[in-house]
Amino acid sequence: MATVENPPAIPQELLAEMQARAERAVQGIRDPEDVRRACERMDRMREELRWKVGETDIAVELIRDARNSGLRGIRPESFGFMRQVPPECR
Repeated sequence: MATVENPPAIPQELLAEMQARAERAVQGIRDPEDVRRACERMDRMREELRWKVGETDIAVELIRDARNSGLRGIRPESFGFMRQVPPECR
């Protein structure tokens, strides 16, 4: 039986770029131009998603789930995801 080789899910060039960016992030190195490009890319992706599926109100569901599960008094920043978003992109 012949073995079929599947290409990697992430191209090697992209994987190398991701590794380099992760290393810079760990070292605390921030390139303002990279941040600007990332913000633009996120804005573009958000608009594409809005165009494809329309407005989504997942924040309301998340807030209700948090409220109903007894997470009162815990601020979203304590979950860590807000610290990862550069202030320029908020």
